[in-house]
Amino acid sequence: MTSDLKVLSEFVHIIRQWEQDGMPPDALLKQTVTMMSDISYLRLYRLAGHHIVQQFSSDDTLTENLPTDLQQPTQHNGAWLYPLLWRDARLGILEVGFVDEANQDLAAMLASQLAFVLDHYIINSMIENQAFIAARLANCKTFGEIAEALSLDVLREGQFISINLFEYDDLDNFVGFRVIATANRYKSYDADYVIPVQWHEIGRGLQRAIEYGEHHMIEDVQAYADISDRLKVTLSGDPIVSSYIFPIRSQGKVLGLINFNSVRHPISLTYTETLFWQALADQAGVLVLLHNLTQEAVFSQDISAKQTMVFNQLSAGQTWDDMTQIVARYMLPQSRRLLAVAELIFDETGEITRWVIHAVANREKLFDWNEDTELNWDDIGTELQVAIRNNDIFILKDIRNIKPDQVGRAFYEWLQTNEVRTYLSVPISAGDKPIGVMIFMSRDWNAFKRDEVNAFQNIGELMGALLEIGRLDQQTRRANSIVMNLVQANRLITTAADAAQMARAVMQTLAKQNRAVGITLLDTPLQSPEPTPNKLVAISTTEETILFDEPVDVTQVTPRNLQRLLDGQHVLLDTSRNDQLIPTVVRERMHVPASAWLALFGLRSGSELIGTLVLMNDAVYDLSLEEISAYTTLADQIGLSLKSRQLLVMTQQAQQVATRLLEANRAITLAEDFTEMVKVVLNLMPQGILTASIALFNRAVVEGDLPESIVTRVVATREQVFQPNIWDELPPDYPGFDMVISRLLQGGGLQVEDTRNRNNLIKHATDFLEEQGVYSFVTVGLRAGRRLLGLLSLGKLAETQVTAQQIANMQAIADQMAVTIENQRLVQRSQDAAHRLEKQVHQMEQIAAFSQALQSTFDLRTILEISLINATQIFTADYTAIMLYNTTRAALYAVAWQINSQDPVVDLTEGMPVEISGTTAGLVWETRQPLQTNDISQLDNRRFTFLDDIQSVLSLPIVSRGVVTGILELGSLKRGAYSITDYVVSQQFANQLAVAIENAEVYAQSQRLAKSKAKVNEISSLLQQQMDIEQILDLTLNELGQVLGAKRGRIRLNVDD
Repeated sequence: MTSDLKVLSEFVHIIRQWEQDGMPPDALLKQTVTMMSDISYLRLYRLAGHHIVQQFSSDDTLTENLPTDLQQPTQHNGAWLYPLLWRDARLGILEVGFVDEANQDLAAMLASQLAFVLDHYIINSMIENQAFIAARLANCKTFGEIAEALSLDVLREGQFISINLFEYDDLDNFVGFRVIATANRYKSYDADYVIPVQWHEIGRGLQRAIEYGEHHMIEDVQAYADISDRLKVTLSGDPIVSSYIFPIRSQGKVLGLINFNSVRHPISLTYTETLFWQALADQAGVLVLLHNLTQEAVFSQDISAKQTMVFNQLSAGQTWDDMTQIVARYMLPQSRRLLAVAELIFDETGEITRWVIHAVANREKLFDWNEDTELNWDDIGTELQVAIRNNDIFILKDIRNIKPDQVGRAFYEWLQTNEVRTYLSVPISAGDKPIGVMIFMSRDWNAFKRDEVNAFQNIGELMGALLEIGRLDQQTRRANSIVMNLVQANRLITTAADAAQMARAVMQTLAKQNRAVGITLLDTPLQSPEPTPNKLVAISTTEETILFDEPVDVTQVTPRNLQRLLDGQHVLLDTSRNDQLIPTVVRERMHVPASAWLALFGLRSGSELIGTLVLMNDAVYDLSLEEISAYTTLADQIGLSLKSRQLLVMTQQAQQVATRLLEANRAITLAEDFTEMVKVVLNLMPQGILTASIALFNRAVVEGDLPESIVTRVVATREQVFQPNIWDELPPDYPGFDMVISRLLQGGGLQVEDTRNRNNLIKHATDFLEEQGVYSFVTVGLRAGRRLLGLLSLGKLAETQVTAQQIANMQAIADQMAVTIENQRLVQRSQDAAHRLEKQVHQMEQIAAFSQALQSTFDLRTILEISLINATQIFTADYTAIMLYNTTRAALYAVAWQINSQDPVVDLTEGMPVEISGTTAGLVWETRQPLQTNDISQLDNRRFTFLDDIQSVLSLPIVSRGVVTGILELGSLKRGAYSITDYVVSQQFANQLAVAIENAEVYAQSQRLAKSKAKVNEISSLLQQQMDIEQILDLTLNELGQVLGAKRGRIRLNVDD
């Protein structure tokens, strides 16, 4: 005991010397080991939580993987470990290497003294760090510098701090944290982003830190259920393991929070370390407050100066582009910001119908607006539309906190696509009326401060006033010009000789600012809004005027717009329809753009509408009330002038059409075939008609009846005539099929504008015509009395419109054609009947010859060859196969086949295996029933057994004694190849073949039996001639081996004793 006290006394002396000299802990441990003979080494480990953060050793050696949760001395790998506890805190571990373990009490006392040493060392280190960090903080001027002063060479791996201020909305409600700086042990970062969270999502600990300035520890962040998931990860998405929150306090206020975080290990601070960090947070608070106030003062002065510069440069008469560029240059100095300026367009009732984006700019330059990402008025939500109508500011500080329905789903998706974080719309107003909108966008959260918004609003009011002054001045000048041009246009139209001169008169006077002026005429004058084909008869530009020899078909005007034109109102067409309204040939010749602005004014004569006056422009043009009135007057004058000419032309055209119809009917009556008929029809039609085709039903139908199929017999183009004979099945459940037949029987025509991407009733014929580049059709029925024989169809250009009168003329031709076809059918039926009878007689004669040929032989190979040759002669077959069931292999094999006119193949040794699943032969084999189809595509999931292109199939079971032993299969590349006669004859053929194969097998079997009996008799005779038992046995083995083909044999006898 005395010895231990002496050692302890010396150790205390060493500690005092260590405090005075400031020697490192390693030196203290080495000196202690020198004076203690029972201890070979001492190792000291400093802990932070359960993690070792510093290590000291007397022998320059350290132990890895030590247990860090010691509560009492523990033996470990030949050494003893002692927990170092001081002031209820676990500071570290002492590892003792004993020479003699009998004196452990002394080691325990050393551990308690070393706990004091370690605590003293930690406090001294913190004091040094605090002094060092305080000196660095004194020189900080930015948030990034503050974060760097707190972190550089202080934090450990995986640790970082963030400086966060509080974010409030306009009603001073807490809406999140604004991160202004972050740092790790190596580098600091300036930041400016908001973490949006509500008050109830931050937990009571953070709430007390904000309200009362209390620091708060979250040992396990991921398991802490009281806070939002947004606070549990870094900006890059890495999970935060542990966090200490220190309030930034200054002048009795909590300005923000310093978060001391770790993404690797839990943080464990002693009471002293916690006080140390809070002191640093308070010192930083003074700097944050100073920095924040200074920044706001400078920012306000800067915004005021910039607003003054914008006011000085804006003036009346400037364009939207000029004003936008001035505002962006001075008011958007920051990057990641953009300004778009839009004009609001109102209808006659004062409602906003759309907005037009005039200019887009950032701080450096003006941009062309990307139409693919344009903000349409209908895309934005009701809330935003109401704000714009009411001349109010609308701001979205953080689009993550809004719901799509608030701003409109399409607009919300547009914001997301373009990475907009903050959106601000400021009205451009003239008095109380909004005339435009300034749209400020930023890719940063909560980007626009209150002073900026106020400045934007002031600028918007000035821009509105200046634009209104410019508009009034321009309106006055325009009104004077309109009056002068209207007087001149009236004089020119009065003396014009035709529609082209009238269009040029408008173009040279009122419409100088437009790209072109056109005049269209309706096929039939209207007194009510019924859709009617519309044709462009004349067009004029500044370079050229054209009167079309043959009017060009254009898109029909909708009933709603026709009513407006009848009422004397103008129509503005949707640009999406303009490619169809202005034919391609006209646009290319006159250099009119594909997408243009068009306005229509009705050409009226009394109560009738006979056409339209069309204004064309490259871009949207805002017609004034004065211009609308002037164009309406001119259109009425043109309508009256054209009416008399139109009546005369209609009389002449009616006479010409009647003459051509009479000639066409005469030519069809004399036509010998369908080819001559369609040529007559096609020559009668205008150039917009590309093809004429005739298709006949499988039988004539009457009202309430439906045909089963149709064959397209002939198709004529302007260059050539096809006779494709395309067969199509007509499904009875096709939607509206019965209505189509009824309409055709009643003489109504059918029009199909585009066959692509639709379920066509006559599929294969439509596919053929699409291959010729024809996608639009008009069709009438071939009527013979009350019966419908088929269809007459005209393929046309998409822009070609067929009038009701043209359809009536087409029906007259079709009726004459049907009568001619019916007469030709009567003749053809007689000829066909004679041909069928001749064919049946011929087939029966060939069946008889086939039967005789089979009876002349019992050889299976010869039977199969004869069958293949006769099948090709009797039937229309591009492929013939005979399949037999192989009992040894337990499978169906093709043993004989012939492709086209190639030599027949018979293979009785191997053959070709027949796939049962998914084939026509497999269907016959499974059902044991014959199969006939003239269109294999109508079979569900079945293909021809061996060839891919076969269309018609006859497949029959070969039945012997009630058992299916094989299959006879015929295939043709043509649809509709096999008649009912072919089906009946093929069954007789298969029956004859089955009998012949059965006879051949019986004959072969009898031959084998006779041969076996003869051999038995021969062996019996030889055995009777032998007297010796061994010779008898030897002879028996030899003879049987030859018969059976055996290489070895054995006879075993049981001999009784």
